[in-house]
Amino acid sequence: MFVKGSRADAAELFEIIKRRIVWMDENGIDQWNNHDYLSVFPLEHYIRKADEGRLYVLKEKAGVICGAVLDDSDPRWDDGAKAIYVHNFASEIGRPGAGRKMLEYIEGLAKDKGCDYIRLDCDAENDRLNAYYDSFGFISLDRFEEGVYRGVKKQKEL
Repeated sequence: MFVKGSRADAAELFEIIKRRIVWMDENGIDQWNNHDYLSVFPLEHYIRKADEGRLYVLKEKAGVICGAVLDDSDPRWDDGAKAIYVHNFASEIGRPGAGRKMLEYIEGLAKDKGCDYIRLDCDAENDRLNAYYDSFGFISLDRFEEGVYRGVKKQKEL
């Protein structure tokens, strides 16, 4: 079930992200684990996004298995295009296919809203994550730096 997330869902997504950070450390992946992610995006961030109606989650009976913040703008993109901007995207460990299913739902939502693109960013050097997004039809655009984060902007045309 793909739904707008509640405050309780925000807490579940935050726990998923914390587990993902540990998983990144264990698997030698440089992403959130080396960018002070939990300080930049504390639990309060997700609760605020839930209150704003911008937190979306994929749920099963046991709870949240994937989630993301979906915004209609992003300061990294200034071209005025109509798009959904995906942030804080994470799926539960051991739930293969949950992220892909979530992206399919996001694509449907973007089309329903008349968007031209789905946009996101990820670590420019994370080859595995870049390949994952590319397999879903995203293309890499500009690279950028914010502090220690070296990202790449990616978009999928709808």
